[in-house]
Amino acid sequence: MAVAFRPPKRDVLQALRSLVYPGVGGSGSTCCRCPLGAKRYLLTNSIVKLKEFQHKKVAIACNLPGTKETYLRNLEEKLTQNKLILKEELKTLLHLCESRDDVELAKTVIYRYHAENRNVTLGEYKFGPLFMRLCYELDLEESAVELIKDQMLWKY
Repeated sequence: MAVAFRPPKRDVLQALRSLVYPGVGGSGSTCCRCPLGAKRYLLTNSIVKLKEFQHKKVAIACNLPGTKETYLRNLEEKLTQNKLILKEELKTLLHLCESRDDVELAKTVIYRYHAENRNVTLGEYKFGPLFMRLCYELDLEESAVELIKDQMLWKY
């Protein structure tokens, strides 16, 4: 009988920090301002804002006209028909994701949205933090790291 080991979310968050900022984060190293050897964390709970994200997910799911499956099917049709992806549609999609398959669809939509809006820079909404919260909540750190490292999405 195989047992899957799943590290606590705190450990996953520290691993993400160390991937994004090598040598910084939960390494336990001292810095010149912290002579007592205190750990430095770049992302506190007030910055991650996971609770606010979860509350917004529930609110969006409750206010969605129709079902989640219908919404996802409509977005997939838009992708296949090369129709324009709107900012609000992508925001809603990121709040509706509940599984790895949903996140993969979201990644496809993100790439498409970014390709369509490559030249728009002023005042454009950044989806990166929202996607990172989603990956953190669903324990999909590989997807988060993949998107962080993608040079095509540099202003995402």
